Amino acid sequence: MTLSSSSSTRAWLLALASLAILSAGGCVSTRTPELLQDVEALRAQLASLQKSNERLEAEVEALQQARSAPGVPDTDLAALDARIGSLEGQISALRQSLDDAQDRMTAFSVDLQSTRELALRAQPPRAAPSQPPEGDLEAPVVPGQEGSPTGLEDSRTEGSVEDTYSAAYADFTKGNYALAIAGFQEFLKKYPDSELSDNAQFWVAESYFSQGDYDTAAAEYDLVIQKHPKGDRIPAAYLKKGLCLMETHRTAEGAVLLQHLIQTYPTSEEAALARDRLEGMGVKP
Repeated sequence: MTLSSSSSTRAWLLALASLAILSAGGCVSTRTPELLQDVEALRAQLASLQKSNERLEAEVEALQQARSAPGVPDTDLAALDARIGSLEGQISALRQSLDDAQDRMTAFSVDLQSTRELALRAQPPRAAPSQPPEGDLEAPVVPGQEGSPTGLEDSRTEGSVEDTYSAAYADFTKGNYALAIAGFQEFLKKYPDSELSDNAQFWVAESYFSQGDYDTAAAEYDLVIQKHPKGDRIPAAYLKKGLCLMETHRTAEGAVLLQHLIQTYPTSEEAALARDRLEGMGVKP
């Protein structure tokens, strides 16, 4: 089974478009169990479809061997040909079902990752105390030095970090990819050492991917790998860079990268997706 470029691209764009739905309302944290159930159901469906496909292919192979045997009457040949044709039609339909199921699996996996991230972003910040702790003295304000000695200015600065990131992410979820890229790049310029910098770099790459600019997206995913080698976005960056290479007709390079992902992060969801993609191409993971 071979997934077409248009099919795989459509699946990822569908997955990314679904993020806009997740950003609405207060239901972010409640979606995770539902998505996990959907993913498990799809895995079971994929396994069932794969078994059916293997059974039909084995039957076709047996019929083809019977047909090539010497001395088979013409009437039997015609019947064998009809049966083989029918089975091949069923196999074709099964492969399309497998393609569709794998597309949905990809979409749900990205959806799940984004739901988890949005749940973290949705946590309310700790409120600053309305009164200073008992026993603390109010620090004097020196004329010409009206800064906040209580640390509230640092709190506002940290809030601006979150605000800049959230604004760019909101543009991404709405499909405003050019604005999202500009916003995340501004974030990376202002806050290169933030704990969100690997996420920001990843969403820059995702924005280019969503626009179909696979060359630029591959380079941006590579920056995630180079600058944040211990970040939790690394498996996804390897997966998506590999897909970009395949979309730009560098299939062998992409396959090598997916194999590296599987070997380095064998238990990750991205490794499972990479394994499915390689097997669908007839390549050993």
